[in-house]
Amino acid sequence: MLFRQNLLVSLVALAFTVAGWIHAEALVPPGGRLPEIVAAAAPAGWELYDEVLQFTPDNLYEQINGRAELYLSYNVVSLTCATFDESGDSSFSINLSIYDMGTTLDAFGVFSVERSPGEPQVELGRDAYRSGANYYVWKGQYYIRAIASDSVKQAQEAAWWIVRNVADQLKDMGGEVWGSNVFPPEGLVNDSLKYFLVDALGLEFMRNTFTALYQRDEIEISTFISKRASEAEALAALQKYSAFGKRYGKRIQRTTKNGTEFLICEMQRGYDVVTTKGTYLVGVTTVSGRTLALETAVELHRSCCSKP
Repeated sequence: MLFRQNLLVSLVALAFTVAGWIHAEALVPPGGRLPEIVAAAAPAGWELYDEVLQFTPDNLYEQINGRAELYLSYNVVSLTCATFDESGDSSFSINLSIYDMGTTLDAFGVFSVERSPGEPQVELGRDAYRSGANYYVWKGQYYIRAIASDSVKQAQEAAWWIVRNVADQLKDMGGEVWGSNVFPPEGLVNDSLKYFLVDALGLEFMRNTFTALYQRDEIEISTFISKRASEAEALAALQKYSAFGKRYGKRIQRTTKNGTEFLICEMQRGYDVVTTKGTYLVGVTTVSGRTLALETAVELHRSCCSKP
């Protein structure tokens, strides 16, 4: 009797274990299956040239020498890539690249900084656009590029087939892009939101920063919001910005508007106005007029960062 009870307990435990394996497998992004997915991505009449290649951060430069630093700055995990040719005709080819960036935020980062303004948007992943016969897709932790060797219609159609086929099989594991919630929508220029994990505005201390353009009186104004771990860290970043302005600018001033102190830096190419709001560093850069720079910074401070 005791043996039968122990056997029953073991079988139940095994059932839960198997169920756990199945559930866990369903949640794992298909990074390990990427070569298989890529190899089968070609449309009818096209075929894989040579083999699917994969690269790590250690050897990424072998594939994209000169561009590797950008992806490494966003902590790229891997690159999977392949080339497809039209069967019997080497006139056209499609180069497919899938960057696993590890997080949704970092994938958006590389997608955003490589984005060309004004290109037509396509419905794929979280965001995607087409430039000529080339396609660029952001889906969760993945940044996908399909680059055609020619802009002819058959190359564009093949690139679209390949990138859609791959994107549809990649899982979006969730994850937020916090910058999409903190910029006020009024006057925000479409597709201007960019994310920099490090060195935003070319400044070493500007980490975890979003930039965006605003249209004001027919003038485009560059703005930024940098998220810090605490209010103390935000204030420390403001002090570093002040030191930067003193070293490279013409003049530093401070003024108070609506109970908030703003740092005004007269730089070589315009005015930077910076302040803090809770854990955020908020500001505008290289604005041609002092009044316009201050007014925009005051409005950005008032309207931004209302969501956590």
